[in-house]
Amino acid sequence: MTADQTGDLLRALADPPRLRLLALLRAHGILCVCELEQVTGLAQYTVSRNLGILRRAGLVEGRRNGARMDYCLRDDLPPATLALADAAVDAIADDPLIIQQQAAAALLRGCCAS
Repeated sequence: MTADQTGDLLRALADPPRLRLLALLRAHGILCVCELEQVTGLAQYTVSRNLGILRRAGLVEGRRNGARMDYCLRDDLPPATLALADAAVDAIADDPLIIQQQAAAALLRGCCAS
């Protein structure tokens, strides 16, 4: 990984909403944009923009599923990148907002576009 790529990764992890999105994907696997909207209360544009930043940083990947866009952590993350992302997500595990969002995500029963 180059210094520029590492900088992009660290900038992606430095934003609280992006960290929360990453934590949700790590805990719940594949989630679509509308599910992330519902759980976080963020606007679709904000969720999509932040997922794009996480994608460009190499942390997540998006997959088209009909009309919806599903996101998940990349399964081919280099060990150092995965360790850094895990450490960042673990650091916010006690955040009351992430606890609330994780609980809401656990109750999801599918996407509105399903």
